[in-house]
Parts: sequence; C-alpha cells; structure tokens
Amino acid sequence: KHLINEVRFNDEVVDLSLVERHISRAREKGADLIVATCHWGWEFEMYPHKSTMDVAHRLARMGIDVILGGHPHVAQPMERYECIRDNVKKQCLIVYSLGDFVSYHPVTKNSKLTFVLRYKVEKGTLGGKEMSFISGLEVLPVYILVQDKPDGSCDARLLKFDEVLSVNGDCGLTDEEKKDLPRLDKKVWRDILM
Repeated sequence: KHLINEVRFNDEVVDLSLVERHISRAREKGADLIVATCHWGWEFEMYPHKSTMDVAHRLARMGIDVILGGHPHVAQPMERYECIRDNVKKQCLIVYSLGDFVSYHPVTKNSKLTFVLRYKVEKGTLGGKEMSFISGLEVLPVYILVQDKPDGSCDARLLKFDEVLSVNGDCGLTDEEKKDLPRLDKKVWRDILM
C-alpha cells in the first residue's frame, strides 16, 4: 500500500523535505499565508509531546502560518509561536489538537470537550512588508454528547459548552456526565486548554 504526501511527524527524526517543497510551491503560486493540517500526536494525551512541539516550531519557521493538529482524540492547548522569517518577526498559530467532532470514546471523559476556531485573515504591513496575517481569533468550546438510544441508534450532538454549563447539563446528559462538568470546565477547559 502506498501513501502519498505522508510525513511521519511522530518519528524520532522527521524528514520535512516534502513539506518544504509544498511551502515553496505555494509561495510560487502567490500564497502569502499557509495553513497546514497535521495528523500527529499520541492518543488521549492532553498535552503535546516535546517532539510534536519541536516539529510544529520547525514548520512555523519554514513558512507555515497556521497549524491545525488532530489525532489524539482529545483537545490540546494552542500556542502563538513567534519566529523570524524573511527578517520579520512573525506570529504563527499552532493548535496541537482540535479534539474529536465525530468519534466517540466513552473510555475517556476528556474526549467530550473540544473547540471550534474562527479567525480572520487580513492584509497589512509588518516590518515594512505587505503580508497577510491572522486576527480576531475566537474560540468556542464544544461539548460532544453521544447517547445510545433504546432502538439501537445513536444520538450525537455538538453543544456549546457554555450552554451546557448554564443549564447544569439538563440537555440530555447522564448524572455521571453532569457530575463531571465542573472538572471539564475548570481542569480541562480553563487550566489546560485556555
């Protein structure tokens, strides 16, 4: 079986030459802001490993402006990473893992919380050079509700986490899920993700 465009981000030594070629081609075609999605990290880990962070920083220095990661099945923190590119200090947005939106892992309570991002891409001047940059970052925490129904089907919904908290889980959560809301809010959302 042959995979194309595969870069093994979790390997001990990561060959980023393919990514470098893609960045170069994008720039040749006129891109002044590059977004990459990366399938990386270790499942159910709430923090990215140092090796993942090192690769993310390398990708940012190579020319990627926004990195959206996934694979751990839980949301992980994001980072505003500053680096020098073309003699200009540039800020890059790195989201190590957005978490799940469609998978359901009942064995880990941390996979019930994820987030959605919205940002604007604007043109402006930075260091005397015209370029595009990210502004107006907004983060919406989302609760993943998945319940088995008596007829064998499944009720799966994405709910705004703030609304779930405001009604104390009275939106179809089990008693155990309701009891876990304060931990998800304080420990996962506030202490880890934000």
